[in-house]
Amino acid sequence: MQGLPRFWAPHNVRIHVILHVSRRLLVALLLMGMSTLLTPTSARAEEGSDLKTRPPKVLNMVMLGDSYSAGNGAGKYEHNSREANGEEGAEKAYVSRNNRGYRYREWLLGKSIDARLTVLAHSGHTTENLINEQVDRISTDVDMVMLTVGGNDIGFGAVVEKCFARGLRHPVSCKEAVENARAIVSDPGPNGLKARTKRLFTTISAKLRSMGRYDVDIILAGYPNLLLPDSDWYKLFGCSRFDDSVPACGEWIFYDAGTEILKAGRELAAIQKEAVVEWNRSLPPYPSTTPRPRYIGSIPEHFRGHEPNPSVLLKNSVRWVNEFFETAGIRSVSGETRGIYATDPMEWYHPNITGHQEIAEALAEEIGIPRVARQATPPDVSSDVGLGAELPKPILAWLQGSYAHPIADP
Repeated sequence: MQGLPRFWAPHNVRIHVILHVSRRLLVALLLMGMSTLLTPTSARAEEGSDLKTRPPKVLNMVMLGDSYSAGNGAGKYEHNSREANGEEGAEKAYVSRNNRGYRYREWLLGKSIDARLTVLAHSGHTTENLINEQVDRISTDVDMVMLTVGGNDIGFGAVVEKCFARGLRHPVSCKEAVENARAIVSDPGPNGLKARTKRLFTTISAKLRSMGRYDVDIILAGYPNLLLPDSDWYKLFGCSRFDDSVPACGEWIFYDAGTEILKAGRELAAIQKEAVVEWNRSLPPYPSTTPRPRYIGSIPEHFRGHEPNPSVLLKNSVRWVNEFFETAGIRSVSGETRGIYATDPMEWYHPNITGHQEIAEALAEEIGIPRVARQATPPDVSSDVGLGAELPKPILAWLQGSYAHPIADP
């Protein structure tokens, strides 16, 4: 056999070897295919796939609160009054499609989270209004509750009117409004803001537990400041006693309005944070069947430099909060804010369109994709829901594979 090629073999032997190798190769390929079929879908999805090739996670959000959640001053009102729910003559809710909740929802959709939103927030509501009117309407499939509250408890409107409104502001009335607000904030008793906020948490928690919803995120967001951070120069002065015998002012009074209002804002933020911390500490240690709230305290710093200018002669050109006689302010191409003339006082001194977008970005930075977002299972479907509307739940199925996507009747 010398001189033959290294791999030479008789013809019949070569055929046998080829057939033997082919059978082994075929068996190996079949086994590989079976192992792929037998591998759990979730495991296969984790291997080299991204969010676009997986069924999206779903997140049901409910937004409670006051005008800063509803969207006063942001325009595009979805339900301009509660008459849509059969309550004729009720106060306007000012639920805006430009509010922070809708903007945050848009961010989540961009991250392939099938998010839907129910807005129960209402302009002018206090903690007691939330307890008595909003909490009981939280949907049974809620995953996250967002809210702002406390501003109306401490007299937000009175501070704006008595301290900033031209023709109405006065050192005496401004001081009374600010001191009243600070008294409610600092009150350690049952009527103080901390106790009111804890009662609200207790009510929300009881509602969630009654529906079997234990793993729910509760997000309390802080407020931006009412004036620029360098507004210590802003002082009010006026006559506190008129002398009829002269006639002239017998006594002038000065009030450091800028300094005191900024101080009140810091005190409000601190007490809201304390309410969250103390309420959470009162709960049993993990694992707990009671949802725990979280405080987002970055809003004042995020808005720094974009608050209203308290001067009657100047506006902050890059404001994220509407000033007097304007609404729906939005950042223009030049970077400056352009608002729409408005005579409705309920739209003044509230975050404008850009302000709500910025708050949503702050929520995205601090919360990101909420941990309570869950894998989609029928019959979940993406939707956005207004004030008190019922959620549609069509049948939903999934096409698996590299082109996975939901299918359902339109």
